[in-house]
Formats: sequence, C-alpha cells, structure tokens
Amino acid sequence: MNINNDESDIWTSESFDDRITRAMIALYETKIDPLLTDHPMYGITPSTLAIMRKIGLMIPALDREVWLPEDGENYIIPEDVPTIPDAGIFSFGQDNAENIPEHDRIVSYNRIMGYRKVNNIPRCVKRLGVGPVYETLTLHPENNAPLIGRRDYVTFSPATRRVIPCVYTGSGQNAARATLKRLGDRGFKSELIFGCCVQFADDFRHQWRITALTSDTKITVGAYAENVKSLLFARTLPMTPTGRKRPILHLVSAHKRRMQSGIDIDIKQFLRGTREIVMDGTKFKVDAPERLIQQMLEA
Repeated sequence: MNINNDESDIWTSESFDDRITRAMIALYETKIDPLLTDHPMYGITPSTLAIMRKIGLMIPALDREVWLPEDGENYIIPEDVPTIPDAGIFSFGQDNAENIPEHDRIVSYNRIMGYRKVNNIPRCVKRLGVGPVYETLTLHPENNAPLIGRRDYVTFSPATRRVIPCVYTGSGQNAARATLKRLGDRGFKSELIFGCCVQFADDFRHQWRITALTSDTKITVGAYAENVKSLLFARTLPMTPTGRKRPILHLVSAHKRRMQSGIDIDIKQFLRGTREIVMDGTKFKVDAPERLIQQMLEA
C-alpha cells in the first residue's frame, strides 16, 4: 500500500470541504441582490449569473499558487501560460473570514471570481489596450444576504502579454460608482482578477482534477491520484442527504474515510478506460495530464 499523506492532507482538512460548501451555496443556491440589478451594465444580473453557472465552478487545490505583480506594476501574463482558456470561474476562499463567527462560517459564502472571452463590450465601456476582450466577473456574497457583484472588462495583448483594464464612461461610470458604493472595500482590480483566474485555469492542465456534473451544477476540484482512488471507494458507501444535495462532498467524505482506514485501491484499469463513473445521478469525470497517468500505469 502506498498512500502519500502529504497530497491527501489537503482534502482531509476541514477548511477544504467548508470551502466547497460555501462556494456551491454562493454560485448555485443564492439569489442576486435586487439593488444591483438596477445597473445591468455593471452589476451581476440574472443572465450573468446563469452564464457563470453554466461555465461551472473550479476549486483549485489549496497548495496551488499564482504570480502577482508588485504594487504599481502592470499585470503581465507569465510566459509559461501558452494559451488563454476562454473562461473560468473560481472559488478564492472566504472573504474577511477572521471577522465571521465560527458557527456562521458555512453560510457566509466566499469570494468567487472569474472571466470569459467576449466579442462585444457595452457602449459605455472604452478600450485602452489592444487584443481580445474579456469580461471579468466577481461575486462577494454577504453573510446571510443576497449576492452582490460586478462586471468589468480587460484586454490582453498576445504580443506584449499585458493586461489592460477598460474604463466605464458616461452613464456606465455612474452605474459603476453606485455599485462600488454598495460593494464597499470589496473591489478588486479587474486586471488582477483576470490574471489570477487565467493562471489557475491554465494550471488545471498540470494537475489531476475531478468534475462532478449534474443537471444543474458543474464543480471541478483540483485533486491527486489518491483522490481518484477515493472516487472509486465512494461508490461502495451509502449516499447521505448532504451528499445527494452536493455530490462532490460525498467524494470528499469518502476520501477522509478511506485515508483513516488505510484502504488502498488499484485505479490502473479505471485510468485505461473512460475515467467516468455515475453515482446517484451525478457524473464524475477524471482528467489529468497524460504524462501523470502514464507514470501510474507504468509503476
């Protein structure tokens, strides 16, 4: 038996399944603050939320990191990111967690940020850079309250790799001010949001990932080979009410149980096949760099 506890500790920590729960509540189970839909050019509207839900939520493993520029520097996408994925929505943990009571942290949600490539921008938005345009999306769910969020736009120059934020003008500028006032100090620079999300999206091609897909939700979680073993182990366990509501948590629970009991599972045959299983109506799909799968098959 060979279980790498260093890799598995991330999934067995309480903060990991708490983060998954908060992220799912925020994106799939919470309504938008109606005060922000008064400014559809800038705020998160029902149609924007529907787009984010369709893209699906990505939750990187807790040990993944991205590059951030020094204060005052322009955001430049690192050279080791060869292409920009068209879209990505990510959970970035809890907002102001130290100020939230322990008993209330599950329902306090977490920060969700993302981006998507767009062909057109609103008339009230002015481009300051060249290259493709991307819409950045942020959700900052308040404690026991509706979703609040914002939309911004950036350009990315493939030649210089610089990310340049677009600016709102005229009526869009007024809407932006109103939304920022509602958000308080939760605003983040659009170029930083885009840069971080692009790096996380690209990083997913370097790691194992497990996607849980239902008719209403799509959750992709950064994983390791040991978590794939736990996916197969999860099929032998009864589904709890929590697992039926948020199937990815059934997998996390199964992983903790398997690691505590020391059960090892051979996944070579699974990796040679479709790498998909269905449990209680939820499809689980496993993806990983082919080199990692090949290494496991040859071991």
